[in-house]
Amino acid sequence: MGILLEEPLDLPEYNNSDVLVQKYGGTSVGTAKAMLNVASIIKKSLYSTKVVAVLSAMSSHKKSEGTTSKLIQAMENINNSEIFTKILDEIQEYHISIAKEVIKKEEILNNIVDSINKECNSLKRFMSAIAVVGEISAKSKDFIISVGEKLSANLFAGILQSKGIDSEYINLEHAVSYEDFSNVPNLSDEFFQILSEKFAAPVQACLNQNKVPVVTGFFGLIPGSLLTTIGRGYTDLCAALIAVGLKARELQIWKEVDGVFTADPRKTPKAKLLKELSASEAEELTFFGSEVIHPYVMKQAVLAGIPVKIKCVFNPEDQGTLIVLNSRSEDSKSEDTIYENEPTAVTIKDNVTLIHIDLNTISSSNRTIYSLLHQLEKDGISPDLVSISQQKVLLALTETGHKLEKFIKLVKNNEYTLVKRNMCILALITPPNVDKLALATRMLNVLSENNINVEMISHGASNTNVACVVSNESSIKAMQLVHDECIIESLERSDELKKKLFEDEITTNEISPIPNTEKVLNNQTTETKIKPVKSKRFSSIRKFFNLKRNSKRNSIEVK
Repeated sequence: MGILLEEPLDLPEYNNSDVLVQKYGGTSVGTAKAMLNVASIIKKSLYSTKVVAVLSAMSSHKKSEGTTSKLIQAMENINNSEIFTKILDEIQEYHISIAKEVIKKEEILNNIVDSINKECNSLKRFMSAIAVVGEISAKSKDFIISVGEKLSANLFAGILQSKGIDSEYINLEHAVSYEDFSNVPNLSDEFFQILSEKFAAPVQACLNQNKVPVVTGFFGLIPGSLLTTIGRGYTDLCAALIAVGLKARELQIWKEVDGVFTADPRKTPKAKLLKELSASEAEELTFFGSEVIHPYVMKQAVLAGIPVKIKCVFNPEDQGTLIVLNSRSEDSKSEDTIYENEPTAVTIKDNVTLIHIDLNTISSSNRTIYSLLHQLEKDGISPDLVSISQQKVLLALTETGHKLEKFIKLVKNNEYTLVKRNMCILALITPPNVDKLALATRMLNVLSENNINVEMISHGASNTNVACVVSNESSIKAMQLVHDECIIESLERSDELKKKLFEDEITTNEISPIPNTEKVLNNQTTETKIKPVKSKRFSSIRKFFNLKRNSKRNSIEVK
């Protein structure tokens, strides 16, 4: 039930199909100031559309200090009641302090504080009971983690109410049950369809009452653990599934950056904001270390025809980055033709282990390769990069812990196996039609010229990236060099070409003199003769890129 509001907003009526789903990350709602800022963003949006807010658990700028990370720490200390109780007390006190700082209406404040106390005290009792058993099931882990989203969403709904925005807290913890997924494969289309329908039902009911649904990013009981099945980005997916179920007009992912950049702007001074990005490019960026958006979001929202926009909570008026199925839309294709052959962005993935296995000393290399791949599959390890030849096998892995050490111990039985830790993957993300070989050459050249050793390179497994492995210590410098050489220089050359082609088109047509005015008045007009000159636009573009690809710089042999 909604609570009596202070100064309720007088908002226009909207069609139920005109819905905007906004997902806010943990740091976007991590402090009192941050929550008030988000409330103002939602308030402004409400004057033009209905809004659904999906919240992550509160977090600081250090992910390890966020509510979800603290709840995981509490689970890890399940056998020490003093430690996990202290952690839960800190979480409880922090949320109450935010409520007292922001919510000034006593009735709303008391209700929110009571809800926080009830949730946290219930969790303490639950964990104390688990401590007696000494083992945490996947279902129990999900329940413990869900508290973070329940606390933040409930608190934020109270803040909206205190600001005159009629809102309702919606807990998706029990939206689905195990029975809903009987005979349904995990992560199948049917699996996601069930989730979207179940999530949309309570949200739509709330919208029908002209309220703002404030939804937990954590969702109910699915086969296996949500953390292992979906991962830490489950709030993105939850928001996407709600958007699909409601047939929303747009899904917005709100972060602390202006959108997606050509590189990490904190580490690369020349990084530029990308106005538009394809779903495949966004997925590749996420895979190679940039926290753009959960990959399942692309498979749900984007394929359902729902635009996904990355926006900044500090600059809500900015357009951000739009993620669409294909990054070159029909409307902009003619304008952006020149840029279609350019790389999109560069990113780095840290803490990579590189395994080099020399096959020259092994009598049956094919059997060895098969055995290695079989062992990886058996251990549930997915290499980030793989390079296989008759002479060697190179594996780049971000797997950590027992699985990795077990695999390393196995392959080290071959004395010619070399293991290098503290490496990173440098990935250049591209549209599918880019010449990967030429791009790989440019990447290798600029790194070699600056004395950065490349341990491995891959440009065949995917049609949207060229990736290499370098040391962690040289990763930032390598990213800056590759970014400036392969992205900035390419854009500058393309801008120069675009300007030249524009100037060429101005002189494309030769027009004869204007007819004599006197003859026109006497209906004796002289027809204006226009001599068409064939446009050189597209042939010039092709010629430009062919010249560049055949240049001396790109033909240097890499040894």
